[in-house]
Parts: sequence; C-alpha cells; structure tokens
Amino acid sequence: MRKLIFVLLVSFLALSALFSGSYALSEGSIEISIQNQTTFQGNLFPFSVFINKTSPLSGDATIECWIESPEGEKWAYSTTTVFMEALDSETISKEMYIFSSQPTGRYFLKVLVSFDEYSPPLFQSTEIYVLKSEIQTKGIIVNITSIPTEVSVESGWSKLISLNVKNNGDEILRNLTMSISGVPSTLYLISPEAYYNVEPNQEVVFSVRYTIPMDELAMDYTAIYTVFANLGFYDEKSHVVRIFTSRYALISHELERLGEEHQRISSKIQAKISNGFNVTLSQTLIAQAKTQLDFSEDYLKNSNYDNAMIALSRAESLISDADIGLSTANQVSIVQRTDYRLFIIFIALIPLSFFVYNMWQKRKLAKLLKYYSSEIMDNVRESVPGAKLRPKPFTSFVKQVENKMEQETKSGLVKKLDRTKKLLRLIERQYSSGAISEKAHDEIKNSLENKIELIEKKLKE
Repeated sequence: MRKLIFVLLVSFLALSALFSGSYALSEGSIEISIQNQTTFQGNLFPFSVFINKTSPLSGDATIECWIESPEGEKWAYSTTTVFMEALDSETISKEMYIFSSQPTGRYFLKVLVSFDEYSPPLFQSTEIYVLKSEIQTKGIIVNITSIPTEVSVESGWSKLISLNVKNNGDEILRNLTMSISGVPSTLYLISPEAYYNVEPNQEVVFSVRYTIPMDELAMDYTAIYTVFANLGFYDEKSHVVRIFTSRYALISHELERLGEEHQRISSKIQAKISNGFNVTLSQTLIAQAKTQLDFSEDYLKNSNYDNAMIALSRAESLISDADIGLSTANQVSIVQRTDYRLFIIFIALIPLSFFVYNMWQKRKLAKLLKYYSSEIMDNVRESVPGAKLRPKPFTSFVKQVENKMEQETKSGLVKKLDRTKKLLRLIERQYSSGAISEKAHDEIKNSLENKIELIEKKLKE
C-alpha cells in the first residue's frame, strides 16, 4: 500500500511539472523568468533562472540551457556551474544566441539543473517565438587563415605546426573541429579536439604534432585540413608533408626551399621599392635571413646538423617577418620641390635676347649703309676726270627705297633721314674738293634730296 502511494505521489508531481512548467523534488525547484516571449534572428535572448535549493547539503549546481524546436532539433546550448550552500537560493542571468539561419516560429527554452549523480535533476521549459530579422547578416563563415606552406620531418623525430582558424561570420560557432585526410592517422595528433564556443571575429589555433617512426620510409603526403562548424559549414586547406630518412636530406631540401622563398620575398621588396614604399625593415630582415641560410649551408658541409637546423629555423622566421613587413609597409610621400633652373635660364635669356636684337639691328643698319655707300662710290668713280660718265638712272633705285621705307618704323625713318642728310653733306664736300663732276654732283644731290623729302613726308603722316 505504501509503495502504491509513493508511485502515485511521484506520478502526480511529474504531471504537475509537465503542465505547470515547474516542479519541486527533494533538491528544490527552479523557475524561468523572461522579459519578452518573442525575439529576432541574430539576436541574444536574455532570461534568468531562479534556483531554490532545499537540500541540507552544499555542493555544485550544473545549469544546462538550450533552445529546442517542437521537432526536437537543438540550436543554442550553454552550461554553467555554480556553488550553492545548503538550503540556499540563487538567480542566474543568462543569454542564448538566436542564429540568423534559424527558422522562424515556435521554440522551447529548456533548463536542466543537476546537483549530484544521486539526486534527480530539476527541469523547466517555456515557450518563445523567433521572428524574422530586419537586419541583413553574413551568417556562418569559417576560414583557415594561416597554414605552413609545407611540413618536412625526419624519421624518428616529431614536428609541431599550428593552423589559425577564424570566425568571419556574425554567428557563434559551436563545436568547431578539425580533421586531416591524406596522411595516416598514426602519424599525427590534433589539439584541442574541438572549440565549443567561437565568437564572431574570434581566431583560434589548432596544433598538429607529426611524429614519424624510425622505420618510416621517405614519402610525400598531401595533407588536407578540414574545419567543421555547426550546420555543416566548413573550410579546407592543404599542403605537402615530406618525410626524410636522413637529417642531411632534410636540411638540403629545406635550404633549397627557403632559398627560393628568400628570392621570392626579395623580388617583392624590389617591386615595393619601385612603387615608392618604405621597406627598410623588410630589407634588413631578408639580409639577416640570407646570413642564416649561409650559416646553415656551412654547418651542413661540416655535418653540424643541429646548428644547421637552428640556422634554418631562424632564417624561416626572418623570411616570414620580412613578408609580413611588406604587407604593412607605408608608401613614402614625395615632396614636390620647385625647380628653379628653368626660371634662372629664363632670366639669363632676357639680357641675351636684348644683346642679340641690338646686334641684329646694327648688322641691318650696316647692310643698308653699305647699299647706299656702294651706290655713291660707283657714281664717284665714274665722275673721275678723264673717265666716261655713265650716269645710272635713279628711278628704280628711288622706288626700291620707297618700298623699303614703307616697311620701316618711325624710328627707323628718323635714322634714315639723318643718314641721308649726312650723305648729302658728304657729296657737297666731295664736289667742293673737285672729287666729282658737276653733273654727277647734281644727279646725286637731286636723288638724296628726293629721299629726304620722301622720308620727311612719311614722318608727318
């Protein structure tokens, strides 16, 4: 009879919890408090959990919260542990992320509180409604952002590498894991196994340790690294894992590989310099890397493998830092300086141009005087006593003078007038001294007077 009453009591409490949303057992009771029953995609849903502990024992309380669809599909999940005294009560404030890819509709916010393995847990749930967000979101984006170009390891040795993974979306990544294919699983170990909560824009690191047995043969593997996030989103990267059977072969290969990498970065540095970037830091680092490569080569020739490996490690680090320095190099601002050379040349040309112009005017004047004087001297020579006079007609000569005078400026006409008068006085002196005949004198005089009259007429216009 007592067993029947106990079973009925437990059934009654279970039915009460199912329909009322809360129940109390020997450990106490819980209640969920929410401010709003509706929320939007991509938002955090705030709520609080009130725990009333009736147990006379102190201990930890584990609080598990999750959002579940009516079909039983779980979305957001979180767990928290708090220490509670005997007969104590506690209010825990929490937030659950509503994914932007989560379908709209009715969901259940469920809370489970456990005290120890011997006591039944406390459970409660409440309905919430997810509405469509008006804000455009990126969703889930996971990327492997950093991976070595290749891995070289010797039989009987191990090597540790790191891969960076970043949450480039706007949703929290749950249970982020990594797997490797293409390499026997006995040769590597991944740590950690998973990241259970990666915030947007957060970057985490997976470590992979390759351990090669002594009897492993030389081999090249193509390792494919795949990271998985919630709802099937993933990213993949790959590289070559090379296994060598001797230290000499490994160091020789690494020297060749890093030598090519050194040449590649050196070419990038020269290209940056050509484009006006300040790459002093990268130049210094790449020069130091070359020194370490030379050291490693010398150590290898002397069979000093340990120091050769140390120098290789330093060279690889320096080359990597030089490459990073190129990505952050700043472009040198070019200050425009005024070039005064053209201005100085222009200033110097001004007096030179005046000098050339004066010389040109003098040569022009000398040419004109030569023209007139030759005409006069011809007539003088013809008027020598005993010579046969052959006076030249001056009609065409006067016309030529008139045409030329029309093209001259006023200042030029004044100079011509003065020059013609001087010639007229010269003719008078020649005639007075008997150097020319009367007929030649009269003819030249008439011609010069006509020119003087013409010039004066031009000046009056």
